[in-house]
Amino acid sequence: MIGIVLSIISNQCAAQIKPMVIGEKLPENLYSHLKKYIAINEGNAILIDFWATWCAPCVSSLPYLDSLQTNFKNKLQVISVTRENDKTVHEVIKKVFSNKQPAFSILLKDTLTEKFFPHQTIPHCIWIDKNGVIKAITDKPEVTFRNVQNLISGINLDITNKPQTIKYDDNKPPYASKQIRLEDEFLYHSMITKYRDDLNSEYSRGTHNDFISCINSPIIRLYQCAFGKFDLSYWDMNRVICLGFNTFADSVKLGIFTSERLIHEWQNNIQKNAFSYEFATKDSIFSNKEIFQIMAEDLNRYFATMGIKASLEKRVINTLALTQIGNNKSYQNIAGGKSSHYTTSSYMKIENLPMSYFLSQIKPFINNNNLVIVNETGYDGNIDISLNKLNNNFLDLNGDLEKYGLKFVEKKSTTDVIVVKKTNIIHGISN
Repeated sequence: MIGIVLSIISNQCAAQIKPMVIGEKLPENLYSHLKKYIAINEGNAILIDFWATWCAPCVSSLPYLDSLQTNFKNKLQVISVTRENDKTVHEVIKKVFSNKQPAFSILLKDTLTEKFFPHQTIPHCIWIDKNGVIKAITDKPEVTFRNVQNLISGINLDITNKPQTIKYDDNKPPYASKQIRLEDEFLYHSMITKYRDDLNSEYSRGTHNDFISCINSPIIRLYQCAFGKFDLSYWDMNRVICLGFNTFADSVKLGIFTSERLIHEWQNNIQKNAFSYEFATKDSIFSNKEIFQIMAEDLNRYFATMGIKASLEKRVINTLALTQIGNNKSYQNIAGGKSSHYTTSSYMKIENLPMSYFLSQIKPFINNNNLVIVNETGYDGNIDISLNKLNNNFLDLNGDLEKYGLKFVEKKSTTDVIVVKKTNIIHGISN
């Protein structure tokens, strides 16, 4: 066979082409395409090799392909296919074959043939028997004299095929651009998205430390979830210290809900003020502490691009501390059971819900809104409590709480607070 180099460009629409699989017969439109440039001999087996000059294994195997073509002569046609232009390929061929033409055929600038055999990696080899049936799709190591002889002789090929792959645009992230559907291969991800009006605002987490989901949230609420680990007592705005955010616009951007005007302005601009965060792992490979640390780090990485960074710090602040008095711990729920919560203007009943939930619900009934309610009982499990004196006076509340061995005390406490700072931005990373 005389070695030839052909330069071709195909404009056939990819939508008209069905990718081929093992066991199918080479379609007539592909035969017609190849016959335009190569004298296809009926009854020959065909080996199509997709390659590129920048692929070292591809180039190093060219002499071997030449020897296959020479040895099997009119029983086999080796067709080498590349997207590259004639100048680049000619230069490589000249160096590999010392100014001699290779025995096999080379198709240049060919994007049509690969539409029948989409692939993401090269070398990529298509094995076609003398009847035009695709017998194998492999990497280059499978291309041996014995295997090629078996192809020509019609013997079943005992070789390893490449798994069927998806051809995608590698100029885009394959999953995020929805070119590839996420299946069972999922292991781990975290992401931040813009507001979506088809989703309700919601905060949830997995019981096995396998996911966190915060949908259509203010920035500050995301940080409160991350640093508070879903402890609702951290949602108290008195537990947030803002440094460098001094304007109304700053407060709106963060979602500091300390006035009706701020709330109204945030909601009116929710498209740019709200964000969603999601973290997920296939298996429970992280602890509770670790998943929220990951969340805080993710938030700081992204929101640094907006001049925002937050941290959890110890500060001495004015608090209303729930304390244990005596040995009575009847409020502690040990048996479990159904969870419920019932509240009127003067009555509250909590059953089998976290202590942090109780403290968050009691906040509206405290007349001093500048106090941060903290838990200093040493117990953070689920509780059962009924209160009958919700009249904005924590001293009256204490009368109800005494029967459980609990008491609110107004004091200065060293407490965790969320400190949010304006940052200097350098390529999205804050100083």
